[in-house]
Amino acid sequence: MNVEKTRESVETPEDGKSRAEIVSYKNVENIIRSMPESLVVVSLDGIIEFVNAATCALLGYEERKIVGQPVEKIIAEEQQLRFKGSGIEDLIKKGAFQNVEKAYLSKNGRKIPVLLSISVMRNDDGRIQGILCAARDITERKRAEEQAQGLFRDFLNAQEAKNERICLEIHDGVIQTLVSAFQYLQTLESTLAEDTSAKQLALRASALLKQAIQETREVINGLQPATLRDLGLVATLRQELRQLEQETGLQIDFKADAIKLPADIEIGLYRIIHEAITNVRKHAYRRITDVKRIRVAIACAEGKLKVEVQDWGRGFNPDKPDLAPGMQGFGLYSMRKRAELLQGVCHIQSSPGQGTTVCVEIPLRH
Repeated sequence: MNVEKTRESVETPEDGKSRAEIVSYKNVENIIRSMPESLVVVSLDGIIEFVNAATCALLGYEERKIVGQPVEKIIAEEQQLRFKGSGIEDLIKKGAFQNVEKAYLSKNGRKIPVLLSISVMRNDDGRIQGILCAARDITERKRAEEQAQGLFRDFLNAQEAKNERICLEIHDGVIQTLVSAFQYLQTLESTLAEDTSAKQLALRASALLKQAIQETREVINGLQPATLRDLGLVATLRQELRQLEQETGLQIDFKADAIKLPADIEIGLYRIIHEAITNVRKHAYRRITDVKRIRVAIACAEGKLKVEVQDWGRGFNPDKPDLAPGMQGFGLYSMRKRAELLQGVCHIQSSPGQGTTVCVEIPLRH
């Protein structure tokens, strides 16, 4: 609806409107023009018919420089709205779209993040008069989100660096000491007579030291898998899942496309998958009679990398996190935030008695 046309119509004596009605229209128009939210009225063919003062202030345009222009003038190119074809048909059918994140384009070319609500305007006869776009500037909110994301990224980087330092200290300190002690015990064993209590004690001590060395190496591998750096994500997961299957009796179905990813993506995905599997081990299966199954899949399609970790365990209600021990708190938050740092998303699908699926999608970078 063209507000200027509306004003002309209400001021025409022949239309039969009372002065009170004309004053009411003027008051509505004044309210619209002075609203702090950005308001834009667009015709069905995508032409801007009206903007209020907040829109002009937000974008840096004079009103006359915007009205009459295609709506693409103020919408960032990669986020332009579809006012023709299926786009407008969907809007007309639904009537409105609420709180969609878009970006407006200012006069100087700056992209301004906004929370956009779009609704169809109809007259008293039900005919469509235009499309109303109400937008709220969320620059500060996006800046705060980026700062929080940066802090979390710094935290994860610091955590990885700390893990690396711990691994080096354990490898160069504790493991070397254990290996030396093991060698000394083996030397001692060779000097002891067979079938003596001293010989048996030495053999037992050697076995315990050997076990300690193995467990320490597993701790190092858990903190920072060497195979992840050397062989990549797929080979590392295949090796670890095979070992997990042997140790726990889990039935693990692992399928993955052969792909080499950047180091930050591989580390992020490894941590997400590792967290998801840890939750399955701890919480998905509680009864001895449960058929313990896990499916891990990594696939590339349409420029995206999709990762799924699925179990057939007891599940939980995502709307009631208190019913999801182990799937709440920092673990779940960490999975989602790691996916966001990779410009992706992490969804948790679950219901009581129906198992759980962790699904991650991230865009592939060349």
